[in-house]
Formats: sequence, C-alpha cells, structure tokens
Amino acid sequence: MKKLVLLVVLFSCGFLFSQQFTWTKSFGGIKNDNGYFLKKIKNNGFFVVGVVSNSSDDIQVIKLDDNSNVEWQKNIGGSKDEGISYSKNVIVDDDGNLVMVLYSYSNDGDFLESVSSGRSIWVVKLDQQGNLLNKKRFDLPPVSYDREVYSIDSFPTGYVLTTYIDEKSYLLFTDKNCNWIDSKFYKSTTIGGTLVYNDVVAISDGFLLVGTLDFSGYKYATQIAKINFSGDVIWTSSFGNDASYYKASHIVANDDGTFAIAGNAGGTLLRPFVAKYNSLGNQMWIKVLTTNMTNDTYNGNDNLYDFMINSNNEYVTAGSARYAFSFARLNWNGDLLGRIFFKGNDDSYANSVIQLDDQSYVMVGTSKATKYLYTNTPIFNNLGPAGTSDIVMAGFNNIDFSLSTNENLGQQLKTSVYPNPVVNEVFVQSKNQNIKSYQIITEDGKLVLQNEHIRIEKINISNLKVGIYYLILKDANGSQYTHKIIKQ
Repeated sequence: MKKLVLLVVLFSCGFLFSQQFTWTKSFGGIKNDNGYFLKKIKNNGFFVVGVVSNSSDDIQVIKLDDNSNVEWQKNIGGSKDEGISYSKNVIVDDDGNLVMVLYSYSNDGDFLESVSSGRSIWVVKLDQQGNLLNKKRFDLPPVSYDREVYSIDSFPTGYVLTTYIDEKSYLLFTDKNCNWIDSKFYKSTTIGGTLVYNDVVAISDGFLLVGTLDFSGYKYATQIAKINFSGDVIWTSSFGNDASYYKASHIVANDDGTFAIAGNAGGTLLRPFVAKYNSLGNQMWIKVLTTNMTNDTYNGNDNLYDFMINSNNEYVTAGSARYAFSFARLNWNGDLLGRIFFKGNDDSYANSVIQLDDQSYVMVGTSKATKYLYTNTPIFNNLGPAGTSDIVMAGFNNIDFSLSTNENLGQQLKTSVYPNPVVNEVFVQSKNQNIKSYQIITEDGKLVLQNEHIRIEKINISNLKVGIYYLILKDANGSQYTHKIIKQ
C-alpha cells in the first residue's frame, strides 16, 4: 500500500487567543490514518511519522523544512500491516538521522527478510534526504503485545532500547549500526508489581528510566531508575502502590541534573500528571492537570501523549480530551502557566508536539473532525478519497499565558476594562473600536460566558466563581483584544 493523499489548508482561529492555528496539513488514505510522531532536526526542519491505511497499514515518513513546507514523503511497508506501537519508538539521533522501532507482519516489499509468519521487530534508520541507512531485524522471542519494544534513545556509542520480553523488563544495547551488543534484566522494587520501563533518556553519566508497576485490576504505580553505561543500577525511586493509578510514560532530563516525568493518573477518569525530581531521585513536586472543557458537559478521560521541554525551560504537554487536541505549559516549579484545547466536531487526538526555532509549536495527531467548533471554520475541504480519520498536523504561535490585569494580547491600549479586580460588573472602553461580541474563558480553557450585541459596554459577571479569567473582545472588523480579569 503506497497511496498518498495530501491536502493543505490555511486559516486562523479565535478560541482563547487570536491566531491559534496558523496552518494545518492533513495526510491520509482511504481508511483510518494516524499521525504519531514529530521529531525536530537541528536547523533543518522536522520529520512527521505516522501510519496510513488503504489495503494494509504502512509507515509514512514526511520531511518538512523550517517553514513547514513538505520536502519529501515516503511509505515503508509490504503487503501486510506495519506499525509503531509506542510513542517513544521514534527519535532523531545525534547525527540528525531518523531512527524508528517498528513492527511488520509482511515478508515482502521493504521487509523481505521478515520471519515467514507472525510479527517481526525492526530498527530502521533514514537520513534527512529519506535514504535508507540501516535496517535491522531484532530476533526477539515470538512477539505479542506483552513482548514489546517501548522506547529508544541514542548515546555516544549506539542506541538503548527498553523492552518487555517473556514478562521481564530489559534494556537492549546496540552499536550505531543497530547491531545487538548486550542486554540487561531489571525487576521491580519491594512494593511489587510487574515492571515495564516505558521510556529511557541518555544523560552524561548513564541513563534515566521511567516505567510502571502493574498490579492488575487497573492499578499502577510508577518506578524510576538511574543506571550507568554498563547497565548497573545506581538508584531506584517509586511512588504509588497497589491501590493507585500513576502510569508514567515519558521522562526528560534538565541541564541542572534534575529531571521530570509525565503520564496519566486517576483510574476511573484519567488526567495528565507531571512530576519533577532531583538528581538523586527524590520527588520535588507533582502536578495533576484538571480538565475543564468548553461549554459542553463532557467529563471523560483526558490523556497525555507527549511531553517535552521548550526553549524557556518550561514543561509542555500534548494530548487529547474528547474531540480536542490539548496543550499545556508548566514552569520550572510546577505552576500551570495555561492550558488550551483545540476542539473539533469529532474525535481528535494530539500525539506529539515540537517547538520550532521561531518559538511556534507544531502538533500532530489523528482527527475525524471536519470543522473547528469555535469559529465554525472548516478544517479540511474536499478530502476526496481520504478515510474516516486522517493524519492532522497543526501549527500555532507561542501563547503568552502570563498577562497582567492591564495587558492586552491584541493591539495595545485600543481597549481597556475596569474595575479590575471586579466583583459584579466589568465595563469596557474602546478607542474607535465597536466591540460586537465577547467571550470569557477560565485559565484552563473553559468557555463560561459569551454574547453578541450591537455595542458592548458592560458585562455582568456576578454569577462567576472567584478566580482568574480571560475576557476576549471582538470588534466589527474581526480584530480581537484579550484582557486578564480577576473576579472577587
């Protein structure tokens, strides 16, 4: 299956702050297609990796330049299904090459060397021009979903992979040509549970690992470990127990020796969490993100799918609450700087996020949506043979969540509001601007008030709870002006 459909649409959106989505692109075939990974290349654009489906599933790799223009795309596959199981199975190594851990059921096409039947695990390496540098089959035991490769990272002499084989958690070490060199087995701590390491990151003196302790019955704890380059354990740390749900999936290292992990917490209803640790594995803080969607009644799962550090040393999460891409930023101390949701009229999942050199962000995921609800703007038109879901990539500008009460995200000083803080009514003044509509949104993205009038000069907010809100004013020309207000 090698068919590719590409559509590009440009538009601006108006939820929370102006010009959130500055561009979108979609890729897809005739069935379900999924965008899983974004990987930044230093000074040379980024890769998108997903799975496209027509008669069978293939891996699709797309290279874009720094301006998000497509430079090339290629499909990797055979007559049967190929895929990538976990979010940490794709990296850009120190040489700028794309390295993927994938599986294949084919024994033809790009995978002639696969086993005659069943599921083979492969490491595939491409350069920035899309040339195949290496392709290596890992002859692991017969692989099912409880025998997997969960993550990969590069270090000076090769690659390290976290795996789960025959109900045991291993690290596999390879050289730069993906030749298997060594493996190490690791077990859980004294609190018990079945250990699976979900992510690994190389640091100056070894590796940091994060994983889950599975106690069955939908109960999970989190385990972290530091090991040296020989695979010897330096220390371990864990939190949660056999009655909790803390399922960590990502780990990032900070330049000062601290590190942070992220995943999903909860149980009945999942919520993203982020926790920070010192260099000895002692927890410094933990933050569970709440979900307050827009003006609907949805109160379901809120999943974290990606986690990174941005250029300001802030923590960034990407994921999905129902029908919406989600994005959040936290500062070094765990304070939530802001959270926004890009909501469509059908399921949308943000699986990966990167920050570009111009400080803007790109997210990629999977979407069935045809329009963006807050502006009723179509996201994709005339998809033709595209399937029930498509790979969706969206770019948006860096959002300043840190407005003071007299700051304006639009054109400064063209509008003002008073009093601020406010108890019951807020008054709106404008310089030659005919304010036609407004929205009031909570810090975490919930739309609580909106209205349209011939001219807006006063807004009653007496029924709102005490807290911080964003007031978005729109004039007759469509320009937006955002103010931070404090309700007392």
